[in-house]
Amino acid sequence: MSHSIMNNNDQQVAKAADHKPILFFLALSLVTALINSSAPTPLYPYYQDRFGLSSTMLSVIYGAYAAGVIVSLLVVGQLAKRITDKRVFILPALGVVLVAGIVFCFADSFASLFVARLLTGIGTGALTGAANVSLAKIGPNDKGKTAALIAVLSFTLGLSIGPLLTGLAIHYEFYPAQAPFLVISLMACVAFLGVLKCWPRALKTVSAEKISANLSAGNIENRPVFALCAATLFLCWMVAACILTFGPNLSQRFYHGASNSNLYFSFLVTFYLLIAGISQIVCKKWTALVSVQYGYLIQILSFVIIGSAIAWSSALLACVGVILAGFAYGALFVGSARWVNQMATPANHAKSIALFYLVAYTANWVPIILGCGVDILGLTRVMLGALVVFSLVEVGLLATISKQRVAWLSSES
Repeated sequence: MSHSIMNNNDQQVAKAADHKPILFFLALSLVTALINSSAPTPLYPYYQDRFGLSSTMLSVIYGAYAAGVIVSLLVVGQLAKRITDKRVFILPALGVVLVAGIVFCFADSFASLFVARLLTGIGTGALTGAANVSLAKIGPNDKGKTAALIAVLSFTLGLSIGPLLTGLAIHYEFYPAQAPFLVISLMACVAFLGVLKCWPRALKTVSAEKISANLSAGNIENRPVFALCAATLFLCWMVAACILTFGPNLSQRFYHGASNSNLYFSFLVTFYLLIAGISQIVCKKWTALVSVQYGYLIQILSFVIIGSAIAWSSALLACVGVILAGFAYGALFVGSARWVNQMATPANHAKSIALFYLVAYTANWVPIILGCGVDILGLTRVMLGALVVFSLVEVGLLATISKQRVAWLSSES
Protein backbone atom coordinates (compact mmCIF):
# COMPACT_ATOMS: atom_id res chain seq x y z
CA MET A 1 0.00 0.00 0.00
CA SER A 2 2.71 2.48 1.04
CA HIS A 3 4.73 1.45 -2.00
CA SER A 4 1.74 2.31 -4.20
CA ILE A 5 1.34 5.68 -2.52
CA MET A 6 5.02 6.43 -3.02
CA ASN A 7 4.74 5.50 -6.70
CA ASN A 8 1.73 7.82 -7.07
CA ASN A 9 3.62 10.65 -5.39
CA ASP A 10 6.63 10.03 -7.63
CA GLN A 11 4.38 10.12 -10.68
CA GLN A 12 2.83 13.41 -9.54
CA VAL A 13 6.27 14.96 -8.98
CA ALA A 14 7.45 13.73 -12.39
CA LYS A 15 4.29 15.04 -14.03
CA ALA A 16 4.74 18.42 -12.36
CA ALA A 17 8.34 18.55 -13.56
CA ASP A 18 7.24 17.65 -17.10
CA HIS A 19 4.78 20.53 -17.06
CA LYS A 20 7.23 23.17 -15.83
CA PRO A 21 8.36 24.15 -19.37
CA ILE A 22 4.82 24.79 -20.62
CA LEU A 23 3.96 26.71 -17.44
CA PHE A 24 7.04 28.86 -18.11
CA PHE A 25 6.09 29.55 -21.72
CA LEU A 26 2.47 30.30 -20.78
CA ALA A 27 3.80 32.80 -18.25
CA LEU A 28 6.20 34.20 -20.87
CA SER A 29 3.26 34.66 -23.23
CA LEU A 30 1.40 36.74 -20.66
CA VAL A 31 4.55 38.69 -19.74
CA THR A 32 5.24 39.52 -23.40
CA ALA A 33 1.70 40.75 -24.01
CA LEU A 34 1.76 42.91 -20.88
CA ILE A 35 5.18 44.37 -21.72
CA ASN A 36 3.71 45.43 -25.05
CA SER A 37 0.78 47.04 -23.26
CA SER A 38 2.92 49.09 -20.84
CA ALA A 39 6.03 49.86 -22.93
CA PRO A 40 4.45 52.90 -24.68
CA THR A 41 3.80 54.67 -21.35
CA PRO A 42 7.05 56.72 -21.12
CA LEU A 43 6.66 57.58 -24.81
CA TYR A 44 3.30 59.33 -24.41
CA PRO A 45 4.83 62.83 -23.93
CA TYR A 46 7.02 62.12 -26.99
CA TYR A 47 4.00 61.03 -29.04
CA GLN A 48 2.01 64.02 -27.78
CA ASP A 49 4.68 66.50 -28.86
CA ARG A 50 5.56 64.83 -32.15
CA PHE A 51 2.02 64.20 -33.40
CA GLY A 52 0.30 67.15 -31.68
CA LEU A 53 -2.04 64.99 -29.58
CA SER A 54 -4.41 66.38 -26.96
CA SER A 55 -4.90 64.68 -23.57
CA THR A 56 -8.19 63.28 -24.88
CA MET A 57 -6.54 61.78 -27.99
CA LEU A 58 -3.79 60.32 -25.83
CA SER A 59 -6.41 58.74 -23.56
CA VAL A 60 -8.25 57.33 -26.61
CA ILE A 61 -5.01 55.65 -27.73
CA TYR A 62 -4.65 54.18 -24.27
CA GLY A 63 -8.31 53.10 -24.25
CA ALA A 64 -8.04 51.39 -27.66
CA TYR A 65 -6.15 48.66 -25.84
CA ALA A 66 -9.17 47.98 -23.60
CA ALA A 67 -11.49 47.83 -26.61
CA GLY A 68 -9.30 45.17 -28.23
CA VAL A 69 -9.10 43.18 -25.00
CA ILE A 70 -12.85 43.22 -24.43
CA VAL A 71 -13.69 42.09 -27.97
CA SER A 72 -11.11 39.32 -27.69
CA LEU A 73 -12.31 38.17 -24.26
CA LEU A 74 -15.91 38.01 -25.49
CA VAL A 75 -14.87 35.78 -28.41
CA VAL A 76 -12.68 33.53 -26.26
CA GLY A 77 -15.38 33.26 -23.60
CA GLN A 78 -17.94 32.10 -26.16
CA LEU A 79 -15.69 29.63 -27.98
CA ALA A 80 -13.72 28.21 -25.03
CA LYS A 81 -16.29 25.54 -24.17
CA ARG A 82 -16.32 24.16 -27.72
CA ILE A 83 -12.57 24.33 -28.35
CA THR A 84 -10.67 22.35 -25.71
CA ASP A 85 -7.22 22.86 -27.24
CA LYS A 86 -6.36 26.37 -26.02
CA ARG A 87 -3.43 26.62 -28.44
CA VAL A 88 -6.07 27.62 -30.99
CA PHE A 89 -6.30 30.91 -29.06
CA ILE A 90 -2.80 31.25 -27.60
CA LEU A 91 -0.71 30.87 -30.76
CA PRO A 92 -2.67 33.34 -32.95
CA ALA A 93 -2.74 35.76 -30.01
CA LEU A 94 1.06 35.70 -29.82
CA GLY A 95 1.12 36.36 -33.56
CA VAL A 96 -1.09 39.43 -33.05
CA VAL A 97 1.20 40.69 -30.24
CA LEU A 98 4.16 40.32 -32.62
CA VAL A 99 2.37 42.31 -35.35
CA ALA A 100 1.39 45.00 -32.82
CA GLY A 101 5.05 45.40 -31.85
CA ILE A 102 6.01 45.88 -35.49
CA VAL A 103 3.23 48.46 -36.01
CA PHE A 104 4.55 50.39 -32.99
CA CYS A 105 8.02 50.42 -34.56
CA PHE A 106 6.71 52.23 -37.64
CA ALA A 107 3.98 54.32 -35.97
CA ASP A 108 3.91 57.85 -37.40
CA SER A 109 0.41 59.15 -36.60
CA PHE A 110 -2.55 58.99 -34.23
CA ALA A 111 -4.15 56.31 -36.45
CA SER A 112 -1.13 53.98 -36.42
CA LEU A 113 -0.76 54.30 -32.64
CA PHE A 114 -4.47 53.53 -32.27
CA VAL A 115 -4.15 50.41 -34.45
CA ALA A 116 -1.05 49.25 -32.55
CA ARG A 117 -2.81 49.60 -29.20
CA LEU A 118 -5.96 47.90 -30.54
CA LEU A 119 -3.93 44.92 -31.79
CA THR A 120 -2.09 44.76 -28.47
CA GLY A 121 -5.45 44.55 -26.72
CA ILE A 122 -6.75 41.80 -29.02
CA GLY A 123 -3.65 39.68 -28.45
CA THR A 124 -3.62 40.29 -24.70
CA GLY A 125 -7.32 39.53 -24.33
CA ALA A 126 -7.04 36.14 -26.04
CA LEU A 127 -4.00 35.27 -23.94
CA THR A 128 -5.67 36.43 -20.73
CA GLY A 129 -8.58 34.05 -21.16
CA ALA A 130 -6.88 31.03 -22.74
CA ALA A 131 -3.59 31.13 -20.83
CA ASN A 132 -5.32 31.51 -17.45
CA VAL A 133 -7.55 28.49 -18.11
CA SER A 134 -4.53 26.50 -19.34
CA LEU A 135 -2.56 27.38 -16.21
CA ALA A 136 -5.42 26.06 -14.06
CA LYS A 137 -5.59 22.85 -16.09
CA ILE A 138 -1.87 22.16 -16.17
CA GLY A 139 -0.85 23.52 -12.76
CA PRO A 140 -0.88 21.60 -9.45
CA ASN A 141 -4.11 20.59 -7.69
CA ASP A 142 -4.29 23.44 -5.17
CA LYS A 143 -7.71 24.99 -5.86
CA GLY A 144 -6.26 27.39 -8.43
CA LYS A 145 -3.80 29.13 -6.06
CA THR A 146 -0.71 28.45 -8.19
CA ALA A 147 -2.53 29.31 -11.42
CA ALA A 148 -3.71 32.62 -9.94
CA LEU A 149 -0.24 33.43 -8.57
CA ILE A 150 1.52 32.67 -11.88
CA ALA A 151 -1.02 34.73 -13.81
CA VAL A 152 -0.86 37.69 -11.44
CA LEU A 153 2.94 37.67 -11.22
CA SER A 154 3.13 37.45 -15.03
CA PHE A 155 0.85 40.47 -15.34
CA THR A 156 2.88 42.39 -12.78
CA LEU A 157 6.27 41.48 -14.23
CA GLY A 158 5.15 42.37 -17.76
CA LEU A 159 3.69 45.70 -16.71
CA SER A 160 6.83 46.58 -14.74
CA ILE A 161 9.36 45.65 -17.45
CA GLY A 162 7.61 47.66 -20.19
CA PRO A 163 8.14 51.19 -18.83
CA LEU A 164 11.67 50.33 -17.67
CA LEU A 165 12.64 49.01 -21.08
CA THR A 166 11.35 52.11 -22.85
CA GLY A 167 12.65 54.49 -20.18
CA LEU A 168 16.18 53.16 -20.58
CA ALA A 169 15.92 53.42 -24.37
CA ILE A 170 14.83 57.05 -24.00
CA HIS A 171 17.59 57.86 -21.51
CA TYR A 172 20.35 56.40 -23.69
CA GLU A 173 18.69 57.66 -26.89
CA PHE A 174 18.78 54.16 -28.35
CA TYR A 175 15.90 54.20 -30.86
CA PRO A 176 13.31 54.63 -28.05
CA ALA A 177 10.29 54.36 -30.37
CA GLN A 178 11.58 51.18 -32.07
CA ALA A 179 14.03 49.15 -29.92
CA PRO A 180 11.61 48.15 -27.10
CA PHE A 181 9.06 46.85 -29.58
CA LEU A 182 11.64 44.83 -31.50
CA VAL A 183 12.55 43.12 -28.21
CA ILE A 184 8.85 42.43 -27.58
CA SER A 185 8.42 40.93 -31.04
CA LEU A 186 11.39 38.63 -30.42
CA MET A 187 9.91 37.54 -27.07
CA ALA A 188 6.60 36.76 -28.80
CA CYS A 189 8.44 34.50 -31.25
CA VAL A 190 10.18 32.63 -28.40
CA ALA A 191 6.90 32.19 -26.51
CA PHE A 192 5.16 30.97 -29.69
CA LEU A 193 7.81 28.30 -30.34
CA GLY A 194 7.87 27.29 -26.66
CA VAL A 195 4.11 26.75 -26.43
CA LEU A 196 4.14 24.88 -29.73
CA LYS A 197 6.93 22.54 -28.62
CA CYS A 198 6.13 21.99 -24.93
CA TRP A 199 2.34 21.64 -24.95
CA PRO A 200 1.45 18.42 -23.02
CA ARG A 201 0.25 15.63 -25.28
CA ALA A 202 -1.98 14.10 -22.60
CA LEU A 203 -3.65 17.39 -21.62
CA LYS A 204 -6.97 16.59 -23.31
CA THR A 205 -7.43 13.35 -21.34
CA VAL A 206 -6.21 14.74 -18.04
CA SER A 207 -7.67 18.22 -18.13
CA ALA A 208 -11.32 17.52 -17.26
CA GLU A 209 -10.40 15.54 -14.14
CA LYS A 210 -7.64 17.92 -13.14
CA ILE A 211 -9.56 21.13 -13.53
CA SER A 212 -12.36 19.62 -11.50
CA ALA A 213 -9.89 19.04 -8.65
CA ASN A 214 -8.43 22.51 -9.07
CA LEU A 215 -11.71 24.40 -9.11
CA SER A 216 -14.02 22.50 -6.78
CA ALA A 217 -14.31 25.23 -4.13
CA GLY A 218 -17.47 26.94 -5.34
CA ASN A 219 -19.41 28.28 -8.30
CA ILE A 220 -20.13 31.44 -10.18
CA GLU A 221 -23.71 31.49 -8.95
CA ASN A 222 -22.41 33.29 -5.85
CA ARG A 223 -22.94 36.51 -7.74
CA PRO A 224 -22.42 39.05 -4.92
CA VAL A 225 -18.93 37.67 -4.30
CA PHE A 226 -18.16 37.56 -8.02
CA ALA A 227 -19.37 41.15 -8.35
CA LEU A 228 -17.07 42.17 -5.49
CA CYS A 229 -14.11 40.43 -7.15
CA ALA A 230 -14.80 42.06 -10.52
CA ALA A 231 -15.29 45.50 -8.93
CA THR A 232 -12.07 45.03 -6.97
CA LEU A 233 -10.01 44.23 -10.05
CA PHE A 234 -11.73 47.08 -11.94
CA LEU A 235 -10.68 49.60 -9.27
CA CYS A 236 -7.22 48.08 -9.01
CA TRP A 237 -6.58 48.37 -12.76
CA MET A 238 -8.26 51.76 -12.96
CA VAL A 239 -5.69 53.18 -10.55
CA ALA A 240 -2.86 51.55 -12.51
CA ALA A 241 -4.29 52.90 -15.79
CA CYS A 242 -4.42 56.43 -14.39
CA ILE A 243 -0.84 56.18 -13.12
CA LEU A 244 0.38 54.92 -16.49
CA THR A 245 -1.59 57.50 -18.50
CA PHE A 246 -1.14 60.68 -16.46
CA GLY A 247 2.01 59.75 -14.55
CA PRO A 248 4.51 61.00 -17.15
CA ASN A 249 2.96 64.49 -17.19
CA LEU A 250 2.68 64.57 -13.39
CA SER A 251 6.31 63.46 -13.17
CA GLN A 252 7.41 66.39 -15.32
CA ARG A 253 5.57 68.68 -12.90
CA PHE A 254 7.07 67.05 -9.80
CA TYR A 255 10.59 67.29 -11.22
CA HIS A 256 9.98 70.78 -12.69
CA GLY A 257 10.42 69.70 -16.30
CA ALA A 258 13.82 68.02 -15.76
CA SER A 259 15.10 66.13 -18.80
CA ASN A 260 15.34 62.93 -16.75
CA SER A 261 11.76 63.08 -15.48
CA ASN A 262 10.59 60.31 -17.84
CA LEU A 263 13.42 58.04 -16.68
CA TYR A 264 12.53 58.75 -13.03
CA PHE A 265 8.92 57.91 -13.78
CA SER A 266 9.94 54.68 -15.54
CA PHE A 267 11.91 53.59 -12.47
CA LEU A 268 9.04 54.55 -10.17
CA VAL A 269 6.49 52.57 -12.20
CA THR A 270 8.83 49.57 -12.28
CA PHE A 271 9.28 49.79 -8.51
CA TYR A 272 5.51 50.20 -8.07
CA LEU A 273 4.90 46.96 -9.94
CA LEU A 274 7.76 45.10 -8.26
CA ILE A 275 6.24 46.03 -4.90
CA ALA A 276 2.96 44.70 -6.29
CA GLY A 277 4.72 41.41 -7.10
CA ILE A 278 6.15 41.16 -3.58
CA SER A 279 2.71 41.94 -2.21
CA GLN A 280 1.22 39.06 -4.21
CA ILE A 281 3.72 36.62 -2.70
CA VAL A 282 3.06 37.94 0.81
CA CYS A 283 -0.70 37.79 0.34
CA LYS A 284 -0.57 34.17 -0.84
CA LYS A 285 -0.52 33.24 2.86
CA TRP A 286 -3.76 35.15 3.50
CA THR A 287 -7.29 34.25 2.56
CA ALA A 288 -8.67 35.99 -0.52
CA LEU A 289 -11.03 38.09 1.61
CA VAL A 290 -8.26 39.30 3.92
CA SER A 291 -6.10 40.21 0.90
CA VAL A 292 -8.93 42.30 -0.54
CA GLN A 293 -9.64 44.04 2.78
CA TYR A 294 -6.03 45.02 3.42
CA GLY A 295 -5.67 46.01 -0.22
CA TYR A 296 -8.54 48.48 0.05
CA LEU A 297 -7.28 49.99 3.31
CA ILE A 298 -3.76 50.52 1.94
CA GLN A 299 -5.04 51.87 -1.37
CA ILE A 300 -7.24 54.47 0.36
CA LEU A 301 -4.18 55.57 2.36
CA SER A 302 -2.19 55.81 -0.89
CA PHE A 303 -4.90 58.06 -2.38
CA VAL A 304 -4.54 60.48 0.53
CA ILE A 305 -0.76 60.62 0.12
CA ILE A 306 -0.83 60.93 -3.68
CA GLY A 307 -3.45 63.69 -3.42
CA SER A 308 -1.20 65.56 -0.98
CA ALA A 309 1.73 65.09 -3.39
CA ILE A 310 -0.25 66.61 -6.27
CA ALA A 311 -1.48 69.53 -4.16
CA TRP A 312 2.02 70.35 -2.88
CA SER A 313 4.01 69.21 -5.96
CA SER A 314 6.04 66.87 -3.74
CA ALA A 315 8.02 64.18 -5.55
CA LEU A 316 8.82 62.46 -2.23
CA LEU A 317 5.17 62.11 -1.22
CA ALA A 318 4.33 60.93 -4.73
CA CYS A 319 6.92 58.14 -4.46
CA VAL A 320 5.58 57.04 -1.05
CA GLY A 321 1.99 57.08 -2.30
CA VAL A 322 2.80 55.13 -5.47
CA ILE A 323 4.73 52.49 -3.51
CA LEU A 324 1.76 52.00 -1.16
CA ALA A 325 -0.52 51.84 -4.21
CA GLY A 326 1.73 49.08 -5.57
CA PHE A 327 1.29 46.96 -2.45
CA ALA A 328 -2.46 47.53 -2.61
CA TYR A 329 -2.49 46.58 -6.30
CA GLY A 330 -0.86 43.24 -5.53
CA ALA A 331 -3.16 42.44 -2.61
CA LEU A 332 -6.34 43.34 -4.51
CA PHE A 333 -5.29 41.56 -7.70
CA VAL A 334 -4.19 38.25 -6.18
CA GLY A 335 -7.08 38.20 -3.70
CA SER A 336 -9.79 38.74 -6.29
CA ALA A 337 -8.18 36.41 -8.88
CA ARG A 338 -7.81 33.58 -6.38
CA TRP A 339 -11.37 34.01 -5.19
CA VAL A 340 -12.76 33.75 -8.71
CA ASN A 341 -10.66 30.62 -9.37
CA GLN A 342 -12.05 29.06 -6.20
CA MET A 343 -15.67 29.88 -7.04
CA ALA A 344 -15.68 28.79 -10.68
CA THR A 345 -16.94 25.34 -11.63
CA PRO A 346 -15.18 23.29 -14.35
CA ALA A 347 -18.09 23.88 -16.71
CA ASN A 348 -18.00 27.67 -16.52
CA HIS A 349 -14.36 28.37 -15.61
CA ALA A 350 -13.34 29.84 -18.98
CA LYS A 351 -16.48 31.99 -19.13
CA SER A 352 -15.98 33.17 -15.53
CA ILE A 353 -12.36 34.15 -16.17
CA ALA A 354 -13.31 35.95 -19.38
CA LEU A 355 -16.11 37.89 -17.65
CA PHE A 356 -13.86 38.69 -14.68
CA TYR A 357 -11.14 40.22 -16.86
CA LEU A 358 -13.66 41.77 -19.27
CA VAL A 359 -15.11 43.88 -16.44
CA ALA A 360 -11.61 44.77 -15.25
CA TYR A 361 -10.34 45.86 -18.66
CA THR A 362 -13.11 48.44 -18.97
CA ALA A 363 -11.10 50.31 -16.30
CA ASN A 364 -8.76 51.35 -19.10
CA TRP A 365 -11.54 53.64 -20.40
CA VAL A 366 -11.59 55.70 -17.21
CA PRO A 367 -8.52 57.72 -18.34
CA ILE A 368 -10.45 58.70 -21.50
CA ILE A 369 -13.13 60.36 -19.35
CA LEU A 370 -10.50 61.94 -17.14
CA GLY A 371 -8.51 63.05 -20.20
CA CYS A 372 -11.51 65.04 -21.44
CA GLY A 373 -11.69 66.69 -18.02
CA VAL A 374 -7.97 67.47 -18.06
CA ASP A 375 -8.32 69.33 -21.37
CA ILE A 376 -11.07 71.49 -19.82
CA LEU A 377 -10.23 71.83 -16.11
CA GLY A 378 -6.53 71.05 -15.91
CA LEU A 379 -4.55 68.08 -14.61
CA THR A 380 -4.41 69.02 -10.91
CA ARG A 381 -8.14 69.59 -10.41
CA VAL A 382 -9.17 66.44 -12.24
CA MET A 383 -6.66 64.21 -10.43
CA LEU A 384 -7.63 65.51 -6.99
CA GLY A 385 -11.33 65.13 -7.76
CA ALA A 386 -10.82 61.60 -9.08
CA LEU A 387 -8.90 60.57 -5.95
CA VAL A 388 -11.77 61.77 -3.75
CA VAL A 389 -14.32 59.78 -5.78
CA PHE A 390 -12.11 56.65 -5.83
CA SER A 391 -11.68 56.85 -2.04
CA LEU A 392 -15.43 57.15 -1.40
CA VAL A 393 -16.19 54.15 -3.62
CA GLU A 394 -13.62 51.99 -1.84
CA VAL A 395 -14.87 53.04 1.60
CA GLY A 396 -18.34 51.89 0.48
CA LEU A 397 -16.99 48.52 -0.69
CA LEU A 398 -15.12 48.05 2.60
CA ALA A 399 -18.34 48.70 4.49
CA THR A 400 -20.10 46.08 2.34
CA ILE A 401 -17.35 43.55 3.06
CA SER A 402 -17.65 44.18 6.81
CA LYS A 403 -21.39 43.50 6.72
CA GLN A 404 -21.08 40.31 4.64
CA ARG A 405 -17.76 39.05 6.05
CA VAL A 406 -19.07 35.92 7.82
CA ALA A 407 -21.14 34.72 4.84
CA TRP A 408 -18.34 35.37 2.35
CA LEU A 409 -15.71 33.66 4.49
CA SER A 410 -17.88 30.53 4.50
CA SER A 411 -18.21 30.68 0.69
CA GLU A 412 -14.44 30.96 0.36
CA SER A 413 -13.59 28.02 2.61
